[in-house]
Amino acid sequence: MNKIFLMSLLVLILSCKSSKPMDEPTSDGSQKSPLTEMRETYGVRMITKDNENQLYTMAIIKKNENNFKYLLVSVIDKKSGNIIYQPSQRVKSAAWVSNEEILISFIPGISNATGDNNSYIYNLSTKKQKPNE
Repeated sequence: MNKIFLMSLLVLILSCKSSKPMDEPTSDGSQKSPLTEMRETYGVRMITKDNENQLYTMAIIKKNENNFKYLLVSVIDKKSGNIIYQPSQRVKSAAWVSNEEILISFIPGISNATGDNNSYIYNLSTKKQKPNE
């Protein structure tokens, strides 16, 4: 049942339209925001999803290296424009669980800090992760 939920979640994430991009440069106008740079680099391979209260944007980039498909995920604070979280491992899927939490699922066989479970929930406020039960 957990596999069905994760697959449904992945389909939902990949089928949704992108949120409105944050294309403004930083406050001093001298450099582009990380989201703008990622959009220019990855183009249509990147989708963005805002959390419900519109404070954070999750940028999801589809990658394919040697027929190995995975996602690069970055969470960006919309107010500051800074990246506040990036999983260090290759990701299978990512989704908002609440305004402050994201569910990160890994490709089976890739070990992670939470042990044998292939997913965890990361809290942006506490900057801690917990196993997805």
